[in-house]
Amino acid sequence: MGVAKNTMASYERGDTEPTASVLAAYREMLNINLNWLATGQGEMLSSEGVAEAGLVAELAVEIRKLPPARQQLVLGMMRSIVNHELHK
Repeated sequence: MGVAKNTMASYERGDTEPTASVLAAYREMLNINLNWLATGQGEMLSSEGVAEAGLVAELAVEIRKLPPARQQLVLGMMRSIVNHELHK
């Protein structure tokens, strides 16, 4: 997220509070519900995050059914697809 480890540790300890831009990055990258992050109330993940977590879990279940060599092949293919999408 572009935040130094010691800065993140400071947030986690409660020594300092993150800026609005850091909170926006949490929301964008991790699909975190900012209300939950600020207050501890509500769902941790935004509705998009919940849907994404379900998809990731479904992918993991299917990939685990494959032998290790095929799992590596699928991982390589996924990385290629992601790399292609990032460089469009």
